[in-house]
Amino acid sequence: MQFTLVPGSEISEIISLYLEEKCDAVTTDKSGLAAKRAGFYDRDNHDILDITISKEPLTPIVPSGDEQWLDIVKMVMSFVESLYFIFSKNVKHF
Repeated sequence: MQFTLVPGSEISEIISLYLEEKCDAVTTDKSGLAAKRAGFYDRDNHDILDITISKEPLTPIVPSGDEQWLDIVKMVMSFVESLYFIFSKNVKHF
């Protein structure tokens, strides 16, 4: 299969190229694609594939200075880690 890489520096620029049919596919994290697709006038005509092509680390961001919210987010992340049995000894496998 041959392809031509269409470079773009910002996701909004890349999405515009995609919507203008100047490129046939875009790759980024699934949540980012879902957020962008939600703004498409014809969003039902665009499929986000259920394929993971990388193990890019994602993490939340919280406002500085809100220690209570920071603690809540940390507790939720800890819960998710324990739910999926993610520990320091096996984290590289996720």
